[in-house]
Amino acid sequence: MFDSVRKHQRLMLAVVLLLIFPAFVFFGLTGYDQMMGGRDDAAVVAGTRISRASVDEAHRQQIERMRAMLGDQIDVRLFDTPQARAQALESLVTQQALLADAARRHVTVTPAQVQKVVMAMQAFHGPDGRFNFDQYQLILSQNGRTPRMFEAEVAQDLRIQTVATVVEASAFAPKTVVDRVFQAQESRRVVRSLTIDPKDFESGLKPDDEQLRKFYDAHSERFRLPESADVEYVVLEREKLTPDGQPGEDELKAFYEQNKARYSREPSRRASHILIAVEAGADAATRASARQEAEKLLEQARANPQGFADLAKAHSKDPGSAEQGGDLGFFDREMMVKPFADAAFAAKPGEFTPVVESEFGFHVIQVTDGKEGGVTPFAEVRDELVANWNEQQAARRYSEVAEQFRNLVYEQSDTLSTAAEKFGLTIRKADAVGRTPQPGATGPLAHARVLEALFSDDTLRGGRNIDAMETAPGVLVSARVVKHNPSRTPAFEEVQERIRAQWALEEAARLAREKGEAELARLKAADAATVPDGLDPGPPTTVTRAETAGLGPQVIRAVFEIPPASLPAWAGVDLGVDGYHLVRVEKAEGPPDGSEQRRDSYATQYDRVVGQTSAGIWVQDVLGRTSIERK
Repeated sequence: MFDSVRKHQRLMLAVVLLLIFPAFVFFGLTGYDQMMGGRDDAAVVAGTRISRASVDEAHRQQIERMRAMLGDQIDVRLFDTPQARAQALESLVTQQALLADAARRHVTVTPAQVQKVVMAMQAFHGPDGRFNFDQYQLILSQNGRTPRMFEAEVAQDLRIQTVATVVEASAFAPKTVVDRVFQAQESRRVVRSLTIDPKDFESGLKPDDEQLRKFYDAHSERFRLPESADVEYVVLEREKLTPDGQPGEDELKAFYEQNKARYSREPSRRASHILIAVEAGADAATRASARQEAEKLLEQARANPQGFADLAKAHSKDPGSAEQGGDLGFFDREMMVKPFADAAFAAKPGEFTPVVESEFGFHVIQVTDGKEGGVTPFAEVRDELVANWNEQQAARRYSEVAEQFRNLVYEQSDTLSTAAEKFGLTIRKADAVGRTPQPGATGPLAHARVLEALFSDDTLRGGRNIDAMETAPGVLVSARVVKHNPSRTPAFEEVQERIRAQWALEEAARLAREKGEAELARLKAADAATVPDGLDPGPPTTVTRAETAGLGPQVIRAVFEIPPASLPAWAGVDLGVDGYHLVRVEKAEGPPDGSEQRRDSYATQYDRVVGQTSAGIWVQDVLGRTSIERK
């Protein structure tokens, strides 16, 4: 299992980063802020300080989140801006305001609710699809978290989401609105159509030079050549730097001692249980009856330990574990309510505890396995230590080489050859590079910050190398402009063929439009009930606003703009270079039989929209009512 986690470590960390950023706000930084104290505050919200250090941490997590979603090719410097930092601060302000609102409403979250959320997170599930406590601890430790810290963060988020869920659930779309939307989306039109294609007019178009020159003079900006540059650049990549040799055994053991905290683990237990649920506030007689039932089940379980799973499936009221035969998997003390944890950690594997009473009712507990806390022995993590040592050495070597690289391209700013020779790099070349990244472009010259530096006045006028910059983790780039090509309007002779093609395209579209408009006028003047001879608008097709049978949005809009009482009727739509579309709307039909069942889905969708809008209004209302001082 640990091998699997190591192989997919980056993926795991990316998933966790995404998991700990909820839909509304950042969370989990309150503890960090308290640790740093109130010094150098960035804001004070409802009496709670938000430090600049916590804003820095939120900003860093923003960048990590974007990197997790978009991959290493994203230029993180795009997010290292005052605007991004301001966004991080506003997220923290919003979070703290919503937490204060939840406190005013006396919203609480139980440990069981936190446990349920944590155990449902897929990042912490092992190959068997179930929560894996070892994996949970490992991933959190690699993110600088302990289970207690992470579960406190989840509890904060749940408090906010509890209120948000109530706000969303209380909102709904009025029936009249849903009915109107349902009728609009499900009503149908029977249509026949044809397109007057501009290509039918192209063969007869033979423009002379005067026509082309006139077209060029009127549209010269269309043919303007954008600014570009011929560029050369070098790339230093960490993954191509290898450490000097492998660590010796003594060196590896020293590395182990320095990083022991990474390999420590909390004591854990694995247990199965049967829950006899008791509602909060139940009277003494009800609780006594529930305890009696639990005691009887404990007697049956002790008499036949192998049958515990069947007893749990038949009697347990815990929806999260009953189907699993009561199995809760591994857990530490903080993941369970105190009475349950105390009993489970006092028993040995294979033992039953006495009946335990908690806020949820009465538990029959069988401890099935246990792991003591401590540090994983050196021998068990040796392979991981080698991998971590190599990674650390590569990072250290990259840091040293990167510093030399930065200095060299700066000090010898008129050439990249020296840096290329020193570090064994290839000078790459690219012609006609523009100021902005091209769609689909990848690599260093697809990064906006690199292009911004290349087209700065200092680089263009002085012919200097740009300062080395990271375009991805472990990828350092420097570049220079070999030749600058300013934007210009080319002479007529340079682009004559482009002018001819553009003129023909637009002239053919004009002729198609004129023919279409003339045809539409003739059709509207004729008997609407019949289709004139010689005109073939194709077979009847039924369309809705969603199911368009290939007709574009402009045509569909024109179809449904015709009042049903006016049908049959013709409409025409100019599609520019795609031609002129004639459409005959034969008749209007209401929603088809059986579509009423889809009405509920419309109601659900619009309830969700209204709910989300209400939640947004609630957030703004809370911010308006909360004392907020931004420093």
